[in-house]
Amino acid sequence: MLTYGATKYFDVDPNQIIVDARSFASWRNGLPEWIKNSSDAYDRAGALSADRVIVVILAPADKDGSPVLACLDFVGMASDDLIDKLARYGDPEASGSGTHVVGGHGNGGKLFAVGGFKGDVVWRTIKHGFRSEYGLAEPGRPALAFVLDDIGEVKDRPCTDLPSTLNEWLSALSLSVADLPAAAQAAAQRADGVTLVCGARSEQSFQIHDSLILSALRSHPQCKTPLETTKLFVVANGKLSNGGAALTLEEIMPYEGFSEPLAVSIPPSLNDPFGQSPVSTTAGGAQGTLELRTSDKQMPGMKALQGRHTIDFKQGSRIRGSRSVRELVGKGPFTDRIYGQCRLDALVESYESQTRGPLVESPLVRALEEWVGEQILAYADKIQQASMVQDKATKDEEKIKRLTQQMAKLNRWINRIVDEISSGVGDDPGFGGGGKKTGGTRSPLPLAPVGRIAIAIDEKVAGAKVPLEFSTSFFGLDDVTQVRPVSVVWHSSNPPVAAYSNVTDMVNTYQPGTAEIWCESSTGVVSNRIELRVIDCDRIELSAATIDVPIGRRRHVWATGITAAGERHEGIRVNWTTDSSDILRVGLAGVISGLSEGTSTVTAKEGDGTAATCVVTVVPAPEGPGGPNRPRYLLSEVQKAPYDEEPPVFHKDSGLVTQRQVDIEHNIWWINLASPLARLVYDQHGEVSEQWAMYLGERIADAAIEAAMQGADRGVESRPVNEVLEEVSQLRMQILDSFTQEFGATKQLVL
Repeated sequence: MLTYGATKYFDVDPNQIIVDARSFASWRNGLPEWIKNSSDAYDRAGALSADRVIVVILAPADKDGSPVLACLDFVGMASDDLIDKLARYGDPEASGSGTHVVGGHGNGGKLFAVGGFKGDVVWRTIKHGFRSEYGLAEPGRPALAFVLDDIGEVKDRPCTDLPSTLNEWLSALSLSVADLPAAAQAAAQRADGVTLVCGARSEQSFQIHDSLILSALRSHPQCKTPLETTKLFVVANGKLSNGGAALTLEEIMPYEGFSEPLAVSIPPSLNDPFGQSPVSTTAGGAQGTLELRTSDKQMPGMKALQGRHTIDFKQGSRIRGSRSVRELVGKGPFTDRIYGQCRLDALVESYESQTRGPLVESPLVRALEEWVGEQILAYADKIQQASMVQDKATKDEEKIKRLTQQMAKLNRWINRIVDEISSGVGDDPGFGGGGKKTGGTRSPLPLAPVGRIAIAIDEKVAGAKVPLEFSTSFFGLDDVTQVRPVSVVWHSSNPPVAAYSNVTDMVNTYQPGTAEIWCESSTGVVSNRIELRVIDCDRIELSAATIDVPIGRRRHVWATGITAAGERHEGIRVNWTTDSSDILRVGLAGVISGLSEGTSTVTAKEGDGTAATCVVTVVPAPEGPGGPNRPRYLLSEVQKAPYDEEPPVFHKDSGLVTQRQVDIEHNIWWINLASPLARLVYDQHGEVSEQWAMYLGERIADAAIEAAMQGADRGVESRPVNEVLEEVSQLRMQILDSFTQEFGATKQLVL
């Protein structure tokens, strides 16, 4: 335990502070207060967006064996701030609170320090070249004092090297500045101040459940503003959580037709529901505003959005309280899509509860909440009416189109992956492809630390404004074994020429020049560098002006870029498009896949300028492997077989995948949209969702295995049941592993 100097109480009963602190004993209520204090400190300092970095640290244990929880920002406090503001409980002037003034020295963070820790709680801080250490003189008691060392009080000690001092503080948490996220390392180099508040807790949950903390912070009302205005990171047990990325609020897409928030002025006077007596909402100040927003999903059904399905009651920038929309108006299909905030100057500090939950009950609060509920219900009715008058036929047509496109992608993928698997397993019963056996089914990549990252690209010369796909491989510490991918950050030596895009998940070119591209993992593993050359094409020539492509087959057309100086660059990467995606598909590298009979024009184009075309005729597929008798996978109620007049509708008990007698000879399999599981996933998430895409991938895998077993050269009856089940399980795992690699990262099925 540390030792402390003289303590000082202000005009607040210490026993009352201890009682109030019980509301903050849980980290779920207390940690957001520390984060908000740091966020408010940045606001008071007028910090730039790039400088607003907060790091929450979960350390395994201190020297007494207790897990340590800490919060780091790069603002800092002078000793006067510690004495005159931080040390004062229940004083609005100390917090800096008011209608249009942000707080930061208020009760919440200190009450967490009093009620949430069993050991030392210390604010270590640097400001303007001086450092101080200030903490609770006795665990669980509110009095604060400066830490004592061999020299005396640690107060206003000269500090000429902020990063080194921060390193010294972090070493007690088994960390260094180098272990912090890059944004925090940069902030440490340029900051004029820093504050590290840390305390020893009793429970062990911080050692293993940082995911719980990530989820809790995203949904807590006090963290909404920090998540919007700062870069908030979590370091747990020496490692960056959340893949090394800053925490962000879940993006909420608005309901169709209601993208702009609805702003409603709060009447100057409302009636208290108890007795109907009038209540002023202005208290001599400005008239308030209610702002309502919409979500395209029902928020209570989405774990990431449940904590956002609220109305925040704010005075200026400070959230005084928060109520669930369901608490205000109950459950409803359209009220469940509404959230927002109510700004009112009359909501002074006395209305704020200790837990930052619902406002303290009063005539104003009762009247305000009833009025807000009425506005929510009225807005929900408006949304419902607009939804009912939308052109349902057009909406259904768009859904059917998206679902059909998804199934077309999946059919192309599953046939390709089954071909690849078959060529590797050879004569294995059930899944044979006629080739030599090369090791059986492939297991998923192992989960292991990454020691090397290798990136590659087919074309290293491209035109301007062209997307480039990189292949990225991850290897273990032995530099040989391939392991599962991890999150990486991409870099460019010359971003105006070419740089990675988080939107497209590809490297985009922009203007002529040369750039090196590489990536780096959160653990510091750096990939090889690839040099890209972007040229300005004067004209483009294609390898063919006309070609024929059978249905289900591929042909490659490549482009040659010619500069104004006459330089020829064969195989240059350009943008490829088709005027008929129903007839064929053209990939980024000019690989053309035949889908249905017809003629289409394929265009190769550099950015917005030079272009060349090729006329492609898609012809009937030849009989035999890859021909018309390959399995096809269709979606009931949406698609139809060539011999159907209307899409078939199956019974809900017909299974997740099914076949009719007429389908067998045509090798057609149906994903049953009437099954309860399909309806649950589709109705809750919709066709434009990763959940629905994954459901389709799983059903395609099931159907592909059934189709492969039915088409096997010899049966499986003579083989042990457990051997067959193991092989089926391995194949299904392999198919789904391929699905995740193909569609999961790029989200190509989320159209």
